[in-house]
Amino acid sequence: MHYAVESGQPWAATDGFSALSFALWGVLVGMPLGRALNVVMRSIQYANGVRVG
Repeated sequence: MHYAVESGQPWAATDGFSALSFALWGVLVGMPLGRALNVVMRSIQYANGVRVG
């Protein structure tokens, strides 16, 4: 993505490319962030004595 913008590709300057890039990075960052948050929340519940599953 960065190469396309830096090399001046005309399709990289469109709003659709920006939206697609934003969505892709959201998925790539959101998945590990969601997993990490889930682990933290489970460890807090475990520390508080809540046993699920």
